[in-house]
Amino acid sequence: MDLWCWEFKSYRGACMFSLCFWGLGSFFRERPPGGKTRFSYAACQLFCLSKVPDSCCSIRCSNQRGDKPELCFYRIPSEKENPERRRLWICVIRHASFPGEGQEWQPSKYTRVCSEHFIKGAKSDDPLSPDWVPSVFLHTKATKRRKREKDMERYEQHSRIQNKSMDQRKQQDAVDVLLKLSSVPVAEDEQQCDNKPCKENSARLAKEFNDLQEENHRLRDIIKSGTFDELFFEKDDETVKAVTGIPTYSKF
Repeated sequence: MDLWCWEFKSYRGACMFSLCFWGLGSFFRERPPGGKTRFSYAACQLFCLSKVPDSCCSIRCSNQRGDKPELCFYRIPSEKENPERRRLWICVIRHASFPGEGQEWQPSKYTRVCSEHFIKGAKSDDPLSPDWVPSVFLHTKATKRRKREKDMERYEQHSRIQNKSMDQRKQQDAVDVLLKLSSVPVAEDEQQCDNKPCKENSARLAKEFNDLQEENHRLRDIIKSGTFDELFFEKDDETVKAVTGIPTYSKF
């Protein structure tokens, strides 16, 4: 009897509403074909459940959506989604079957578990995390609860080390990429030209450049020697032009 009362309470009135609508549904189904109203029991029950706020299905947990702002409510994994995880959740919640029913309790798609039954206050989707399955219940022994907390500490420490190693690997990869980029030879600015006019123009510019370099070196030698006399200029009109800007020695 106690178990049945708790089950009734855990649904926060959903059962009562369902029974009421079941009666109405039966009444409407018995209406003659010419009746205006046509409701089914399933539709009435769905309407009833949609109006009832989420409540935690855990034994002796009275948490309901809206009671505490920080609470979250999680749907029990479906058989299609993850059968093993669903089995573990059902096992730790420890529901018994209804009196007179010789079968294991099976949650519906409306059944919810609140976040207070997880060590960190939220479920984890990492199978290695202790919060992969709810574990904080009133029926959980203190020794087992402490063990689960230690497991969570080890898991978080391992996660920190793993994240740090991953960051170091990313940094090392970035350094390797930069080193590879720095070792790539720089492309030459000069490009080969297959066009004949282009080749001729390049050859002309190269000759002018070489001539200017030779002239520059010769003038540097003259400046260093300090022999700027009339006889020196007489020998070379190009030198006169380069040094004085006058075209020829005769005009100088």
